Amino acid sequence: MVSETAQAFSRVHSDFQNTSDRFVFTAVRNSFPQYAQLYFTRLEIMRGRVREQALQKWGRDIPIRTLSELTKDEPCIIIGTAYKEMELKPSVLKDLSENLDIATQPILPRYAGDHDTLLLEEETQRIVLVGNIDMREIVTGVTVAIMGTENEDGEFVVKDHCFAGMPPQPEYPTINTDCYVAFLSGLNLGGDVSSLATLDLCIESLTGQFGTAVQQRKMSKVTALVLAGNHIAPVKRDTDVSDQKTRYLTRHSSAGSIDGMQALDGVLMQLVACMNVFLMPGANDPGNYMLPQQSLHPCMLPLSNKSTGLRLVTNPFEAEFNGVKFLGTSGQNIGDIYKNCHIDEPLTAMEKTLTWTHIAPTAPDTLACYPFTDVDPFILEATPHVYFAGNQGAAGYRLVKGPTGQTVLLLSVPDFSKVPTLMLVNLKNLEVERITFKDAI
Repeated sequence: MVSETAQAFSRVHSDFQNTSDRFVFTAVRNSFPQYAQLYFTRLEIMRGRVREQALQKWGRDIPIRTLSELTKDEPCIIIGTAYKEMELKPSVLKDLSENLDIATQPILPRYAGDHDTLLLEEETQRIVLVGNIDMREIVTGVTVAIMGTENEDGEFVVKDHCFAGMPPQPEYPTINTDCYVAFLSGLNLGGDVSSLATLDLCIESLTGQFGTAVQQRKMSKVTALVLAGNHIAPVKRDTDVSDQKTRYLTRHSSAGSIDGMQALDGVLMQLVACMNVFLMPGANDPGNYMLPQQSLHPCMLPLSNKSTGLRLVTNPFEAEFNGVKFLGTSGQNIGDIYKNCHIDEPLTAMEKTLTWTHIAPTAPDTLACYPFTDVDPFILEATPHVYFAGNQGAAGYRLVKGPTGQTVLLLSVPDFSKVPTLMLVNLKNLEVERITFKDAI
């Protein structure tokens, strides 16, 4: 419904600072080292933080041992990286069997099972963990402190455990007026799943071309829009690699991904004329596959890239809007956690990553990432005020509290092609509004 009385509203602006430098590749890397070094670096960085939490929780009377120093039946604390042996986890043999035309194990939505084994690893040794620890909610790659004893079978009997917990959080700024950051993800343009009617309605709402005067006034206070990945529909893998098929595709080169990028460029043209748009890459988008995903190349968006309102950013993406710290991903890290444990709800998985002080612990085991050697950019150095994940199955939010006063808004941004919902976060008070669009206009 269009407003009967025409009114003009000025767009609210906000101060913005992109703090995603640690996710940007600044030099050409010609060698790919082994992934083991990333685990060593992660453990080296996290060991001190986890040790501090262990001492606060259990005191200094219980000694902290390395695995080589363990003595049977001596109560002690060990610190290392969790590793889950999962029978259902894919292996390289599956890829080989595909090439050899051998029947393969079907790809499962979850690798975790009832007969998995949980281990703790250090730089040189590992030990099986048994006892009071729920492996259903732990994934490979998490740094953890374990308190217990080694038994006669060489297993470590767990009595308690702890993680690093949320790091310190910057002070929340004082903001006296309403000012919103909007979130969308999963537009999936160029495919059958696209819903252009609902997307057009969403665009018209954001740009002030649709709605009552009250609705338009609210939309004028949207200072930025974050598009959290999967802007184009996934390209279906074609197993027909015959010469005839190749020649056909050469003559008919208009692929769905090209159509999708052209449609995205048109969508962005409408949006960047009214507000700053932060475009994150996702799993479906034409960019590097491994995390951290670099920003999309501007040549793919020849029209919208001419505007200063378009900001091509990384995935993960970290920024400050009016001093409010945002951190988020296009959802690959959360989706991979689902596969490796028995957590089914995105907000719970997100809260776990804050407790683990690591937003992508399953990388590089089952989540592709660059083999860093001297840093791990996915370790949390500071607790954000807003933590979001795109391309989730449902729209949701939750306010969680940390042990030293941290307050974090968790934001589950749905796949728009399936759940056509726009999420608004008010910087003034972290209140969230969900706006759902219907197919009919």
